[in-house]
Amino acid sequence: MLKYIIAALALGVGAPAAAQDFTPGRPGATESPIAVPQGLWQIETEIAGFATDDDSDVDTLSLAETTFRYGLARGTDAELIVAPYTHVDTPGGDDSGFGDVTLRLRHTYAGLDGEGPSFGVIAYVTLPTAEDGFGAEEVEGGLIAAGGIDLSEAWDLTWTIGAGAVSDGDDYDVATSGGVAFGHGLTERFGYYVEAFAEHLDGETAAQGTLGVTYLWDEVTQLDANVDIGLTDEADDVRFSIGWAHLF
Repeated sequence: MLKYIIAALALGVGAPAAAQDFTPGRPGATESPIAVPQGLWQIETEIAGFATDDDSDVDTLSLAETTFRYGLARGTDAELIVAPYTHVDTPGGDDSGFGDVTLRLRHTYAGLDGEGPSFGVIAYVTLPTAEDGFGAEEVEGGLIAAGGIDLSEAWDLTWTIGAGAVSDGDDYDVATSGGVAFGHGLTERFGYYVEAFAEHLDGETAAQGTLGVTYLWDEVTQLDANVDIGLTDEADDVRFSIGWAHLF
């Protein structure tokens, strides 16, 4: 499966791309279509995240989930996502462990020059490296499409749709997802965004609304914080997180 996903993206690897600004992929569940510049590293970390759900009486704490991104070519980057620590508090007791490892390849087909709508595709494969109960049971993978457009000097819109194979014992189910985010720059450094995002799997939909803030520390460093509010029973009631992104 991985070789077919990579081949699909490789069709556009040689496409020309102009110089670009620092474009973090975080925060929010809606993906950025913009790849990291060729030859540079970008690190995006959720420093801490805490979620609670009253229906299941489960609290979840995650620390230092990090995406390492490297610009392979003009408009293409390779990514490694690790989740080093997750702690879950359930009525039956507490447990903690290492999460899955995800490999991704992102290619930007339009918008690297900042002119007009942007569009990109992300291929991913998730490896079942997590301890029992903290991740996938088998190798999983899928594709994500993302796009964006500037609505004005201060407002922008980003959208995402995706589909992937999710392991279910000896079989696989198809999970779909989609989201849209509106971002507003209050000043050259401060901004905020509102987002609606949903995932559908096995007849159930987990939908959430998000409000977040961003602060551009300098030209290559961003800090962020956000709160997710569950809109359906399948989603966590509320989740808080803080994060950081930096281009090297």
